[in-house]
Amino acid sequence: MKTPVDLAYALTLPPEKAVAYYRRKGRRVSFDWHSMWKEAHATAFTVANCPNWTCCAICSWPSAQC
Repeated sequence: MKTPVDLAYALTLPPEKAVAYYRRKGRRVSFDWHSMWKEAHATAFTVANCPNWTCCAICSWPSAQC
C-alpha cells in the first residue's frame, strides 16, 4: 500500500537511503523508465497539455471520453 511521501525529507537523504525510503512508502524505484512503463501505462491516467484544471473537470476519470 502506498503511503504519502515527504519529498522535502527525501531530498535530504543520501541516494541509498532515499531509495529505501521510497520503497518503504510503497513506491517502485527504477534506474530506467523502460523497466516499468507498461505497468504504469496500465494503471495510470495522464492529462497532457492541459492549461488549467478545467480540462480535468470536463474529462473526469474513469468516464473520460475526451
